[in-house]
Amino acid sequence: MDLEQLKKKQNELKEKVREILLSFPQPGLYDGESKEDFPKFTKHIFNIFEQDEGIRGDLKRKFLKEFKERENEFKYPLSLCGCGVDNPIGLIYYKTQSMKRGKMYKKYTTLKKLNSKTKDFIKQISTEGSEKRETIRMQIATSILKKQKKLELIRKEIKELENEEDQEKNKNQKEKEQEQGYEKEKEQEKKKEHEKEKEKEKEQEKEQEKEQEKEKEQEKEKEQEKEKEHEKEKEQEKEKEKEKEKEEREKQEQIKLILIQHKEEIKKKVLQIINARKRQLEKKEKTTDNYLQALKKDKDYVKYKLVKDTFKTYFKEFMRVEKLVGMDSNLVGENFEKLSAKQAIPLIVDRLGLEKDQYKVFSNVYWNNVNGEIDFVITDHLEENVLALAEAKHQIFDIAAAYRQSGPYRLLKGKNEIKIKNKIISVPKDAPCFVITTYEEDKLYFGIESKLKERLRNYFLEFEKAYEIETIYDRLRNICKGKQSPLQWFNLHANDKLIVL
Repeated sequence: MDLEQLKKKQNELKEKVREILLSFPQPGLYDGESKEDFPKFTKHIFNIFEQDEGIRGDLKRKFLKEFKERENEFKYPLSLCGCGVDNPIGLIYYKTQSMKRGKMYKKYTTLKKLNSKTKDFIKQISTEGSEKRETIRMQIATSILKKQKKLELIRKEIKELENEEDQEKNKNQKEKEQEQGYEKEKEQEKKKEHEKEKEKEKEQEKEQEKEQEKEKEQEKEKEQEKEKEHEKEKEQEKEKEKEKEKEEREKQEQIKLILIQHKEEIKKKVLQIINARKRQLEKKEKTTDNYLQALKKDKDYVKYKLVKDTFKTYFKEFMRVEKLVGMDSNLVGENFEKLSAKQAIPLIVDRLGLEKDQYKVFSNVYWNNVNGEIDFVITDHLEENVLALAEAKHQIFDIAAAYRQSGPYRLLKGKNEIKIKNKIISVPKDAPCFVITTYEEDKLYFGIESKLKERLRNYFLEFEKAYEIETIYDRLRNICKGKQSPLQWFNLHANDKLIVL
């Protein structure tokens, strides 16, 4: 769908989103909602978790049958996670997720993920023409350019010092010549001074008359100067902008030239980076292996691994089905961000009234000194001013959470600066935050934002704890207090802050 089609369809798509938000019972947890709605909502949630119809029901019955047939094989692993052969696959999966995994498990998995990222980085930077490799080459070229400019400054300073030495020599010669002719000039100066005094008296009289005339002229000139200064300020601002644009163009041209002239040098430096990362990876993989060996001796990890490995294929099929029915749509989050970059960002830029050469877009930008990142940041072309932020949420019921994340509430969490290309840029208080979501026909929706979904899932799956509805309400009300529900946010901000794909 191109930009014009998407613009035309926004009202229609927003109406579809509104219908979905209204089709579910309101939680009764947010400000402005009634506590009386909560029992209806919990009944709706319970029905979803205990759903026996469609592909989830088919999968549940299929696995229960197989578990009973293989009871002797599965009885012990299931007991480790607090389940039996009569329990559904969903409960087994989430019970396994909450099992203890050993003291070193978090360190092991974190380092394993980092190793995977490092391998991916090495692969990308090793591929000729890849985006990552080109970024690194540009960074190296920029570094070379900075060194060249430093050398130029040093050369200028040396020349200035040499000029100063020459000037000192010339001064010394002149001083000697002046001393020789000083005595003769002294007598002539006395005569001249006497004549000058007479002339000064006459000039003073004339100057007084002139000063009076000047004062009148100065008053007029001051008024004219004020007007001129105001015009000059405007012109200077325009000139500064032009100079910055010119400097940026010249810089890019210089970098392109460096990429050609220093091709071999840059190639060597890229290779050095690759080799350094490989050495780091080798050390980290040894540490990862040490963690794994320690885990293999940990009883909690051994139990968790046994359950996970025994039901690996079942869990995989369960998650595939969960994804299809919309229970774990966060798995498609990355793909949705890519779609947002292609379709939603041009629409936001159009709303801001920006031309192609007036802005730049950055994705997955980190806040400075505060945890978290923003899906998209739009800056001016000089990368100095933040013009807008955007959060992409595949789940319609996460639109309010997205706005809380990077909208005006960001200031309460100290989110006022971001990091872009090793630069720290302040985010203005009035920088707008857009929320991007998607409407899909025939998709099954859950009816609540993801964070609450996870809490409710735990409450309804941990049957042995037998939580009272009142207890669950009190716990969730504390989370939602002072916040807008997805429907409330939609009614307030959908017109100017929501983009629907």
